[in-house]
Amino acid sequence: MTKTHRCLRLLTLLALFANEAGAQTAVYKYVDEKGQVVYTDQPPTDKDGKVETLEIEPSNLSAPPPMAIREKPTTASNKAATPDYQTTITQPTDGETIPYGPGDFSVTARLSPPLSGNERVQLLVDGLPIGQPQRQPQWQLRNVFRGEHTLVVERLLGADQVVHRSIPSIVYVLRPSVR
Repeated sequence: MTKTHRCLRLLTLLALFANEAGAQTAVYKYVDEKGQVVYTDQPPTDKDGKVETLEIEPSNLSAPPPMAIREKPTTASNKAATPDYQTTITQPTDGETIPYGPGDFSVTARLSPPLSGNERVQLLVDGLPIGQPQRQPQWQLRNVFRGEHTLVVERLLGADQVVHRSIPSIVYVLRPSVR
């Protein structure tokens, strides 16, 4: 096995251990009888002090921004005075599976009519806002945990008044895990 292959194997193993549902897991490193470096989550019993314990930091260390209290979407009584808003998540499609990888993917929405001068859009993942309200209906998500996630795009007037909300879209993120 070449040095590059060993390095890639090491990085893959470390990534797998580091991403295990955000839990901090002890990783043990030792050299086996054949001279191969071994990484494992089980402490070996026959290595007599020749085991190195590695500390892997959990992923997604930053807390989400505080959730602002949002007003309810437009009601029937004031809908007649407002345009017919359409907010649709076009990428990823509802029910799409994000393939194995680091949990990175893009979200894109279609807005009709286009945003006016004081309108912004906000992406919510599992009910939590991602970043600040913005003018562009595109987001690049990184290191999203494995599992099912609900995506919603809100059209905001000013900083926090919701004027329209997309239909929730479900995505499934596949990421490797080690058991």
